[in-house]
Amino acid sequence: WYRQRGGTPPAILADDIVGELDAQRRRGFWRMLGTDCQIVATGTAFPVEDDFHSWNHWKMEQGKLIQENKAPTS
Repeated sequence: WYRQRGGTPPAILADDIVGELDAQRRRGFWRMLGTDCQIVATGTAFPVEDDFHSWNHWKMEQGKLIQENKAPTS
């Protein structure tokens, strides 16, 4: 709807999707978003079920925002 109406892909804020949905619904959620929108996802775990998007991972540590090269394994 946003793409058709505004002509640009939306920016999506996904707050704690990983913690609130089961694995099947998380995969469906990420797939439904498509690959042309900007997604800001917050939570306590990384979206490991998402095979559709390339993620930049950031964390807050001692009041500083730090970019990580890849998702932690645990």
